[in-house]
Amino acid sequence: MSGELTAQTTKATTIRDLLVKNQEQIKAALPTTLRTDRFIRIAMTSMARTPALYDCTPRSLYGAVIQCAQLGLEPDDLRGLAHLIPFKNKGSMEVQVMLGYKGLIELAHRSGRISDIKAEVVYEKDTFNFQMGTQEFLKHTPSLEQDPGGPICAYAIVRFKDGSQRCDVLPPRDIEKARNSSNAFRFKSGPWVTHPAEMWKKTAIRRLLKTIPLSPEVESAVALDERESAGVDQGLSVMGEVDEMSLPKKSPGRLAKLAEEMGGQNGEEDRPPVHETTDKKPEAPEVEEKAPEVAETEEQRTDSLIKRIRDCDVETLEAMADSLQAIKAGLSKVKNRIKVDKALEFHRKVLAERKD
Repeated sequence: MSGELTAQTTKATTIRDLLVKNQEQIKAALPTTLRTDRFIRIAMTSMARTPALYDCTPRSLYGAVIQCAQLGLEPDDLRGLAHLIPFKNKGSMEVQVMLGYKGLIELAHRSGRISDIKAEVVYEKDTFNFQMGTQEFLKHTPSLEQDPGGPICAYAIVRFKDGSQRCDVLPPRDIEKARNSSNAFRFKSGPWVTHPAEMWKKTAIRRLLKTIPLSPEVESAVALDERESAGVDQGLSVMGEVDEMSLPKKSPGRLAKLAEEMGGQNGEEDRPPVHETTDKKPEAPEVEEKAPEVAETEEQRTDSLIKRIRDCDVETLEAMADSLQAIKAGLSKVKNRIKVDKALEFHRKVLAERKD
């Protein structure tokens, strides 16, 4: 038992050192309303509650933390804004981000377009009636009995600042489909196991938000959460520029594994010893020169899309939203992902102006 505790403490120290070493990138991704030290502390506390996260690749764990920072949602299981979920991807353990229903509500409010949004679960003994279509309505009277019965559906309602509203009702088959494909549920852990009612609400809110153009931030969050719900890789391992020098140089066995995960296919065993001299001295500068080319290519792709936006018609602009989101998911640098978010914000403003 003491050996397991020591190993877990060592892993936690390694991850904490990694996050602290890269705190400037985390700070750049966070909104100004959140403190970097608090965010890292909450992330570490969340990992301590789910020790399986320590066995995930550092690159995917760091990418998940950066994604939460970009959304401005602390990965705190207790508050239910966002959750860090371990899952197996092609034989290795990685981390995904699962949003809580409170996190989706917070992002929706930030858009500034809504006055209220809520979701509820309907149980067997409740009085519930609804109608969809041109004269839609929804009436729900919860049962006050000690045992209201099992859940029969969930619904979400959003009220806009102009007085209009929209609702959606999800039957159990749709919610169970989202639950059964979730990586967290397959691991028999996470909010699907600990807080199923909240996950019913979140699933209803997520589907409703898909039909409402609120903000690029909400669209990104919904797309990210849907990938987790579908059991699909979120691509978080390519998000962060992880400073490998932040990893401790002790415990060679553990570090060799981390070096492989952080550095690609070549681990420590493939690298020449420090005191060894080789005849291939030009190779080192060649490797260093390749990194700026990747970043420059990313920036060129993003900049060209932003320029194209100004000359596009409405239909093309609508089609480009998915293209921007897809490119954003493949960017490795935080600053470029933030740049795409700004492009999406500009895209929405131009689209709204042209539709008017």
